[in-house]
Amino acid sequence: MEIKKSLQLGSLLQIYGNLLTEKQRKIAEEYFYFDISLSEIAVNNGITRQGVNDVVKKVSNLLLEYENKLGILEKNRYVKNKLQQVLNSNNIESNKTLINKIIEGLEV
Repeated sequence: MEIKKSLQLGSLLQIYGNLLTEKQRKIAEEYFYFDISLSEIAVNNGITRQGVNDVVKKVSNLLLEYENKLGILEKNRYVKNKLQQVLNSNNIESNKTLINKIIEGLEV
């Protein structure tokens, strides 16, 4: 799995991890956070390497589906970007505009 996608899935796991089963979350944490091999995870959890691979794929798809539906990570990135712009700006009117955009972006 490419590093960028793995990092994204790690971030999504932080946000949506509680929506997974305990077993799914444990295996995903070992894989994405601790970079443990599929074989080691299999031994740790008493399942086959293929079983771990299946769980990782299923969890990856679930996390991406949750993000596609809820968009929390994308909203977090949007707010972070706008807040960084506010911090970097010395213009009060510009800051007001940016803050209004942040508020609009958070509205459901």
